[in-house]
Amino acid sequence: MAFFDDLLERLFPKPAQQGPVRLVHEVLRRSERFADEYIAWQQAGHEQHMIELLSRAYYLKRNDMAVEPEIHLLTTPYANGFAVMCPPQLPLRELSFWLDALKNRILTLGYRVASATHELREKSRYLESSERYALKPPFCTDPTVLCDQRYGNIQVEAIAIDDRASYLKVVVTVYSDALYTRALPFEDFADAVLASS
Repeated sequence: MAFFDDLLERLFPKPAQQGPVRLVHEVLRRSERFADEYIAWQQAGHEQHMIELLSRAYYLKRNDMAVEPEIHLLTTPYANGFAVMCPPQLPLRELSFWLDALKNRILTLGYRVASATHELREKSRYLESSERYALKPPFCTDPTVLCDQRYGNIQVEAIAIDDRASYLKVVVTVYSDALYTRALPFEDFADAVLASS
């Protein structure tokens, strides 16, 4: 029987199990129209509302309270962060505004954008789109002093599933290298980024 099974397998091989297929990987660029819409969104008070929503969710979750929107916390010695599930009615364009608002707040903490990417991946039952900023502390130019890592490296990512806003993720990873200063506490980072204007 094994002979026939082997023969059938050779004649009719089973399809290989595949993971996600990356369809697009490109530099994230914002158009002039996007910039204008973003400014209008800010001026209408939507950024402040978003920060209040995220701040409330984050601090309630830290105190083990149930909260809407749903939020998940990451707490390890070398990586900390949070992921916020988007409200169902959130327009996809507004998710991009949320991403840029957080990026801009992080820039005020002395960070620089190291990369900005847009990816589109085909998964088994859906399309996943992500916009991501990687932010790093200032360059270290003096070899005689320790490099100031501030809070560490920061990644801010907005994920959409089938063109619907899904979640926003912020992850801070620290250097555990003798060339860098000790990282500032993640709670201080969260306080600064989620502070009301």
